Amino acid sequence: MRTMAYRVPNPRNCKQLLTHTYDGQLHSIIKEVCGEGWPDVSVKDKQREFKELIEILTSSSYVGKLFAISTIISILGAIGKPANFDPSNKLSADDLLYQICLILEITNYDNETMPVVIEQLADVITAGNCSQGRCTRLFQIYLPLRAALDTIV
Repeated sequence: MRTMAYRVPNPRNCKQLLTHTYDGQLHSIIKEVCGEGWPDVSVKDKQREFKELIEILTSSSYVGKLFAISTIISILGAIGKPANFDPSNKLSADDLLYQICLILEITNYDNETMPVVIEQLADVITAGNCSQGRCTRLFQIYLPLRAALDTIV
């Protein structure tokens, strides 16, 4: 199993981020990191990836997995709907979660990374289930995962 060279920061060691701190700013950061954006992905492809992540979490012993699964189910049920779209950042929670799923697959669901990912997913349900909250939390997961991926690919 490949381990990631980059460590995802533990959110417990960071100041609490207000959901709306980055309103209007995330889209430009994603664009800077990813170029013009992600290709369009079918609803079926997103559903398949999200269900696979739910299965992996269900069979795991990770703490907080039930809240994380609830977040994934919530996003899964709102693919392409306003509940997942953050208009101030022009981002969709289902697009972000899909990208996160792809990175987690590439990194073989790294044991050091998964607890942090689960904690952030769980925080969506407990501290920010609006569209901006979903996108901000998922952004907090995506960006360090993407940086780590760039170091191992």
